Amino acid sequence: MPSWAPDWQSINRTTPLDYLIAAAVAEDDWIRVEGDVLGTAGRPLPHLQVRGWVVDEVVAHSHRMETTDFPVRHLAREQAKEHPFWLDSVWKIEFPADEAPGHGALVALETLSLALSFGIKEANQRVSKAGLNQTFEEHHQSFATYVMEYHKLWKNFFEAGEGGDCLPSRSLFDSLPVDLQRTLRWRAEGASSWGFLRCMTWPSMCRVVYRTASALVGVGSRMTRPGISSAA
Repeated sequence: MPSWAPDWQSINRTTPLDYLIAAAVAEDDWIRVEGDVLGTAGRPLPHLQVRGWVVDEVVAHSHRMETTDFPVRHLAREQAKEHPFWLDSVWKIEFPADEAPGHGALVALETLSLALSFGIKEANQRVSKAGLNQTFEEHHQSFATYVMEYHKLWKNFFEAGEGGDCLPSRSLFDSLPVDLQRTLRWRAEGASSWGFLRCMTWPSMCRVVYRTASALVGVGSRMTRPGISSAA
């Protein structure tokens, strides 16, 4: 992700994630800390130097996401949010106004949902301490239900003639081709959005969704800005 090195001078408002890969070795030719690492008073702050590869460039990003953005409840609650209909605003990062979602939208939705969340687990994979360790099928079902809940809330606003500036011109669901709408309805049938919410709340908190020049989407630090290179 872009700007993946921590801002050592900033208050930590993101949640450490229990990634299921081995940690890097303590010392490496491509990872080096210069300066006092003990935080001695009066000494300059240390510098972390790493080597990476530029793979893309950030062209757009969302607002910084907060846990209060995520729950879907009722009209008054949505109007009170600082970022109402946050999922719709995040979707616009992936598909700006001049780019209508086509048949690739389902893959884009699934990519976005996986970037936002953590805790997916299939057979023979290690169990993470984060999230619910849903299977991909369970994840797709809970995310589809979440999309449908936002669509229902949008419809309630629209039919009541309320919402004002916080109401998108149409819901994310309505922007999709009819066959993809059918897929989401089928996935959401009898499912709950609770699993997706549980798996994405902490990993997404205080981060931003970004889009790169080649239309890739991901979640980065709050310092992510257009023009920043996406590095590996």
